[in-house]
Amino acid sequence: MRRALPILAALLPPMAVTAQATVVIPNGFATTEATSSTAYPWGRGTAQIRVMYVYDSPNFTAQSLTTPLVITRLRWRANGGDTAPGGTFNNVVIRMSTAAVDYMAVTTTFASNHGPNLLTVYSGAVTVQAGAGMTPNNYYVDVTLQVPFVYDPNQGDLAVDMATDTVGWVGAAGPSLDSAGTAAAVSRVYNLTSWQGTTGTTQIGSSPVVEVIYAGSGPPIAAFSPFGQGCVLALSATNRPLLGTTLNLVTSNVPTNSLAGAVLLGATKLQPPVDLTVIGMPGCFLHIGVQVTLPMPITGTTGSLNLPIPNSPWLAGAHAYAQAATVSVGANPTGVLASNGGDIFLGTQ
Repeated sequence: MRRALPILAALLPPMAVTAQATVVIPNGFATTEATSSTAYPWGRGTAQIRVMYVYDSPNFTAQSLTTPLVITRLRWRANGGDTAPGGTFNNVVIRMSTAAVDYMAVTTTFASNHGPNLLTVYSGAVTVQAGAGMTPNNYYVDVTLQVPFVYDPNQGDLAVDMATDTVGWVGAAGPSLDSAGTAAAVSRVYNLTSWQGTTGTTQIGSSPVVEVIYAGSGPPIAAFSPFGQGCVLALSATNRPLLGTTLNLVTSNVPTNSLAGAVLLGATKLQPPVDLTVIGMPGCFLHIGVQVTLPMPITGTTGSLNLPIPNSPWLAGAHAYAQAATVSVGANPTGVLASNGGDIFLGTQ
């Protein structure tokens, strides 16, 4: 079943994770106007830039966030009172990592500050909205990450590295960012002449106010949970769906005259399920929105399917749904049986 390897990753979009929560960094500025401002990067209009901000981990732990977060979205706040119109960058690249150094020890070389979990989390256009003129002001740049980033404050500081070439910029220079300056534990490295520059100037104590949207807190605990009613067939799993492992799905009570079997996979759970009596399958229900069908080998009265789970951090906390079916002649007018559903909750422990 090597071809099943990308199935779960294909089924589940990056936002198919657990309930969203928010935290504002630097700590202490969620409802308070910060003490300074900066144009890096969203207020520079047609001037290219690469800038990395490194946020000290206590900006999270001091707000009771002491376990891994799946970061799915970032929003930057405009400087208080700013009403600049803004526009759209055509090409922005955002990378994130757990910093390899403490925020007080950042170097002039961008790569030296990044940890081994460096990910490109966004590449594409970014819109800079107009400032609303409030104090504190509106969150005027809103980016949903294409690849969510798993950040554990216990492993180090958070590095957010942004670059734009400004080619195709449309609009006027946007508002400056609200920044706590030296009032918070953040540093930055910036290059104002090349968006692909490998080195820059370091500065301790420049800290844009960012709202971090994340999916849950704490490492998701993998689990397989049967649900709903099956007709004859019973679907279960022999192990838990941990990232980077293979989930063994087992279907019991398969009639010995069954000609074929399949496991159905989808990203949605049907509530209520669809009663299949009308198509000649009394007592059977469709429990999931089917997106993928995989053949299930049958031995005796048992069907078994090994489903590889990608070791993709953004899948942590996501749900996929499974259901088994067999072609069993004479079992009902249609000759098809269906199992209960199974909730596959992907986890890291």
